[in-house]
Amino acid sequence: MSEGSGKKDRKETDLLLENSRLVRENEKLRSSIERFSDAARNMELKFHELDILIKVSDIVDRNPLNFDALFQSIAQLLGDGWRGSISALIRIEDCEYRSNPYDEKGIEFHEPVLAGREVIGFLKIFFETEGSIDPLEIDVLKAVAERLGKISLRRRALRSLKEQSRIIDNLHESVISRDMSGYITSWNKGAERLFGYTREEALGRHISLVYPDGEYQIIENEGFEELFSKGRYETDVLLKRKDGERFYAHLSLATTEDDQGRYTGMIGFALDIDKRKRTELELEKSKVQLLQESQELERKNIALREVLTHLEMEKQKIGGEVSKKISLRIVPILNLIKREAPSKLDEYVKALEQEIMNITEPEDELILLFRRLTPREIEISTLIRRGMNTKEISARLHLSPETVQKHRRNIRRKLGISGKSVNLSAFLKTRRDN
Repeated sequence: MSEGSGKKDRKETDLLLENSRLVRENEKLRSSIERFSDAARNMELKFHELDILIKVSDIVDRNPLNFDALFQSIAQLLGDGWRGSISALIRIEDCEYRSNPYDEKGIEFHEPVLAGREVIGFLKIFFETEGSIDPLEIDVLKAVAERLGKISLRRRALRSLKEQSRIIDNLHESVISRDMSGYITSWNKGAERLFGYTREEALGRHISLVYPDGEYQIIENEGFEELFSKGRYETDVLLKRKDGERFYAHLSLATTEDDQGRYTGMIGFALDIDKRKRTELELEKSKVQLLQESQELERKNIALREVLTHLEMEKQKIGGEVSKKISLRIVPILNLIKREAPSKLDEYVKALEQEIMNITEPEDELILLFRRLTPREIEISTLIRRGMNTKEISARLHLSPETVQKHRRNIRRKLGISGKSVNLSAFLKTRRDN
């Protein structure tokens, strides 16, 4: 092979090698361009995702409590601001929010809206063609649906708070909240009625506002230990109205806490019990006074019993002496009268003898009963007790039978046996002298 021919072959080989190298470089360049293109698209999608989420956040910030306007604005954003989207629909519980214009044509994307684990609605977007939405964009829509669920939970919580606030505000009893430093943070209409301060006057002031001097310190010293150990404390306490009037109330205190369980303050329920409490205090005072009077009366009764015992002993002593004198001086004379007097006077002599003997006896039930009667009624009762009937009494006392019957009725009434099937003679005989 000639030298020229060799050079030519080496040159062709070099060209082939260079061509192969260029092909490989082109492939690397094409691959790099494709990767860059994919990266650029992903970057574009990321920017689009970020832009949508930022706009959703802006809508939430502009309408923090106007949830209808918030959901409607997000629906309009998704219907207008998405590449290839035709319209959007958001359904939350019983309410629907549609973009304008709204048309259910094209390809539908559907994502549920969850409040916790509960499905409370959905997010729906309609696209022009199958390829109008990228898988990365689906992640954005899922993130929006998740954000809608969180907003819905906040709306529920706000509704619940409003309902609780409405209920508390319309409670008749006073409901007051305070922070850990003692400053009032809520004041319902019941508190306005009970204390006389309006909500505006009370908010931000210290809770000692409603206590008389010294009473709040007692609650702090005696009640807070139980409150923070048990979470609740109840007592009857003296409170003060705006006009200075003091009144008794039943106070219930409970602690309030944040999500981490840290104390944030207290809530107090106060119910006016002034009338009941003052009645109880008066009753207690009366009980003490009654006990004192009872003890004094018992002391007097003891002294009276001692006096009566002494009188009874004196009476028995005197009765014995009188009985002895009657036996020695009067009985002999009665015996002489019985022997010398006509027989028709025997009954009177016996009656006189019996009554003289009764003088020395203790006061009996018959004497107590006779105290209710007039002298004439006592006389008739004595004859009835001896067994005499109306006719015999009438003849003895020179009274008409009708008069005697009238006296008998009066005697029965005064002795408490009127209208009863009780024989008057038998009743009087059973009440014999002791």
